[in-house]
Order: sequence, then C-alpha cells, then structure tokens
Amino acid sequence: MAQHTDSPAMLQTAEKAGVYGFGQSSDMHDFAPNAQLFASVNNWGPYYISQIEKAMDGSWSTGEGPDHWATWKGLSDDFLVLTDFKKHASGRSRRRSKKRETALLMEALIFSQVR
Repeated sequence: MAQHTDSPAMLQTAEKAGVYGFGQSSDMHDFAPNAQLFASVNNWGPYYISQIEKAMDGSWSTGEGPDHWATWKGLSDDFLVLTDFKKHASGRSRRRSKKRETALLMEALIFSQVR
C-alpha cells in the first residue's frame, strides 16, 4: 500500500490486514512494525537552520509568490531521507533498493549543478 499523508493510519490498516506499505513524511515503523517496508522522511532540520541563520543575519523574509518554497531540496541535500528497508524485504530487494537510491542521489547531484 502507498500513501501521501502525514498519518500512520494507512500503515496501521496494512498491519491489521497483513500487507506491506510505505511511510511518508516520517518513519512510521513504531506504529506498524510489521507493515512498513521503508519511509520517505522529510528532514526539516537543514531548512530551519538556514532560516534561523537568515533571521540572525537580517536577510530573512516571508517570501513572495511561488519562489517562497524554492528552498526545499531533496535527497542530495538531506532534506529528504529514505529509511532502510526493514527485515521484510529480501536481501536482494534491499540491495536493489540501495542501488536505486544511490542512482537517484547521483542524478539529483547532476541536475542540481544545472541552474
């Protein structure tokens, strides 16, 4: 099962049904330890640190228009983190997942150079 909600409800439902799913926005393993394969975790730390630094040096603003959220980044900047596959996935699946995550990260690094 897949979701795009900041709630463990879907994974709790998957746990009760005996099927697998993916966490979103945070690691929801504690809510459904037998169902979550992995989660994409929004890591807000780097964003908040950059905003606090801007506030401290006087360059912070509320932002205007569509560029306000242009500061959100991804895997290459640790703004998005993927948890490890849990025990449910086979060794082959875990290795393939790590290989694809690395490829995504490398692609993100390549495209982040083009601005």
